[in-house]
Amino acid sequence: MERCVEEIASVKAQIDQGQDRSARKTIFHQLLDSDATEGHVVPDVEDLTGEAFTILTAAADTTGNAMTMTSYHVISNPEIHNRLTAELERAFPDSFMNLDYNTLERLPYLTAIIKEGLRLSFGVPGRLPRMVETKDIILNNYKIPRGTIVGMSSWMMHRNPNIFPDPDTFRPERWLDPANASKLEKSFVAFGRGSRQCIGM
Repeated sequence: MERCVEEIASVKAQIDQGQDRSARKTIFHQLLDSDATEGHVVPDVEDLTGEAFTILTAAADTTGNAMTMTSYHVISNPEIHNRLTAELERAFPDSFMNLDYNTLERLPYLTAIIKEGLRLSFGVPGRLPRMVETKDIILNNYKIPRGTIVGMSSWMMHRNPNIFPDPDTFRPERWLDPANASKLEKSFVAFGRGSRQCIGM
């Protein structure tokens, strides 16, 4: 906590004095940039410390949950484990090679495992409230008036058997058929959707 306060105070002092020469900008540089926040109040160190704690704890908890869920299912299912191992060994035949991101991103079974792990883990299990701000909307023949607060739970969406058959089973194969994966993607909200989508994506 002390380190967060020190880092944010340092960035703020450098920006205030016009001496910021950081090669690697952080979210705090952006939030403290008076040009970028034109028309908005520039937050103080206390506000940004709260932001730092939120980012640190949110990232640790949700990432840890997703990694634990995914690892458990891969390790406890020999068929899944063997298939993933074979795909990785084909992509990286030398065990001392760096596992570069671009190659990993193109591995279909690894991608399917990650999506299935994200589907079964969750960041926020409860409903995320949003207000209908623009005009009345019609959803499934129901009129939702402007100003109404609505909510949706990713946990419930990802366990809807009409969308994800046998929803409590870890089945990476459901993501391998491009046509089926395209349909599933419409209901895949591990990081939320729209302007409030999780920056951790």
